[in-house]
Amino acid sequence: MNKIKLAAIIAAVAATAVYSILFVLVASPHGNTRRPWPEPPRDAILVLGHSIDEYNQPSEMLYLRLQTALGLSIGHERRAIIIVSGGQGPTDAVSVGQAMKEWLIDRGVSADRIIVEDASGNTYENFMYSAAIAQEIGFRRIIVVTNEFHMFRAMRTANLFFDDAIGIAAFDRVDMSRDMTATMREPFSLVKLAFDHLIR
Repeated sequence: MNKIKLAAIIAAVAATAVYSILFVLVASPHGNTRRPWPEPPRDAILVLGHSIDEYNQPSEMLYLRLQTALGLSIGHERRAIIIVSGGQGPTDAVSVGQAMKEWLIDRGVSADRIIVEDASGNTYENFMYSAAIAQEIGFRRIIVVTNEFHMFRAMRTANLFFDDAIGIAAFDRVDMSRDMTATMREPFSLVKLAFDHLIR
């Protein structure tokens, strides 16, 4: 076996090992889905965006995030401000953040409780821009709401921008095959997150 083939095999094994470790980290439960939980109320609920359809309605994954945030907003966190975070895609009529705000208002949440962050295009920017909003208002203690598969990366990113953040996973799970596909992509997204943080 020549050196090039040996090096290729070693690289493949190393890459597989790294991916496997990251996959286990991502696939393990990270969000608190207990209700109620022994936590004092928080300043803000940060809902991370996902895709919307041509009618500005949330995707299934985003719907679950919003349902969870709605439940928090009328329950344990009824005094918290809600930050909805998501920019506007090239085919979207409105920003994801604005669509999320309208969804919550339609379900009885007061508009003055909702702050829209609509400049972000990825998870890192969700937190970067939302942290700037939170700092300006004076919010320190936040809840991050996202899906379970996304929670590990979300909380790693949250800790870059917030000193006191906890994660609440969406209460229900989406279609298992779709959820597994999303989970399998997460290790690559973690690598991208590291590069995003290094170059900023």
